[in-house]
Amino acid sequence: MVLNRAWINHPLVTHMTANGTHNMIGDYSVTPVEAKYTAPQDLIITHFMVLVEDVGKMDSSFYGNAIVLTNGIRLVYLDPDGVELFDMLDGQTISVNPDWARFAEGLELITWGTGNEHYVAHFEFYGQWGIPFYVPKDHSVAAILADDFTGLVQQHFAIVGTFV
Repeated sequence: MVLNRAWINHPLVTHMTANGTHNMIGDYSVTPVEAKYTAPQDLIITHFMVLVEDVGKMDSSFYGNAIVLTNGIRLVYLDPDGVELFDMLDGQTISVNPDWARFAEGLELITWGTGNEHYVAHFEFYGQWGIPFYVPKDHSVAAILADDFTGLVQQHFAIVGTFV
């Protein structure tokens, strides 16, 4: 059986327009922001990825090199009205760099010898466990940010999957 599926690789953005911000660097400590992707049709997410870049070396006691997160990052699944259906981190938050390793399939630190360091947290929903992350039309996956991230160089959240 052959399924006609369109592959998608899309950043989570602050709003779904061509101008949506996807480099989530800003001070969201007063007004939290959702970086999200709303499925325009039924979708199976196979991967969720996070890329963080900061000046200098990443520190295990901070987020990035030296950022203190008070509220942390939340990953949630939302219905079409924006109501949270479930918390993908089961009530916990990402507050320091190693927190990504508690939930992701892998956390890879990328160093270039000199200059900035990066890391990529990689969640795989369709791999070893074979459990697809099905997102119906008009439902969303979101990262909720409620801290000051202005000290980072870049921070991106993205999904990979197929429309069904």
